[in-house]
Order: sequence, then C-alpha cells, then structure tokens
Amino acid sequence: MPRFSVYTERFNRVVGQVVEAGMVSRWFQDLLTKAEQKQRGKNQGRQSVEEAAGSSSATKTLGLYHLQGTFALLGFGWLLAGVAFLMERAVSKRYKWGTHHQLTDDVIKSQTTLNFK
Repeated sequence: MPRFSVYTERFNRVVGQVVEAGMVSRWFQDLLTKAEQKQRGKNQGRQSVEEAAGSSSATKTLGLYHLQGTFALLGFGWLLAGVAFLMERAVSKRYKWGTHHQLTDDVIKSQTTLNFK
C-alpha cells in the first residue's frame, strides 16, 4: 500500500485491533499445532514402513550406488555440451566471420537498392 494512501489509517486501525484481540498469536499457535500433528503423522508412517521392511535404523547412508543416476545425468549433460561446442567450431570454420558478414551486407544492399526503369 502506498505510504500516504487514503486507506492507510483505516488499515492500521484494523491491523491493530486484530493484534490486540490476540488473533495473530492464536493463528500462530494453530499453525504450530498443525505442523506438529503433521510431523507426528509422518514419523508414525515412517516407523510403520520401517517395521514392515524389517529395518531397525531410522536413517540410511547414501553411497555412490544411490547417486549413480545423478552422475549419469551430469555426464550426459557434459556430452551434449561437448557436441554443441564441436558443432559451433565446425560451423564457425565453414563460415568465416568476415565473409559471412560481407555476404549479409551485400544481400541487404541489393534488396534496398531501388531500380527505376
């Protein structure tokens, strides 16, 4: 809201009333309670899954085996970047910058020349 807006005084009054009534702290407490309940539900669900799987530890150490998909994706990206680089080099050698621009300038000049016959 702009600094000297017509609604600034009214807005400040309403916000002050909401804070004085304790609504903000109530909303905050409700959010904390819901978050705690949600976290308890996740923990209970995780425990039941671990019990069904027969796992006794809550966490599992990740190794290179678990991350090999990530490294494969990284390698594939590097491969694509290398191919794109080589293609740019091949194209730049084929079309020299000076002659390419000269050709473009010649085409532009020929299209803008007016022939009155």
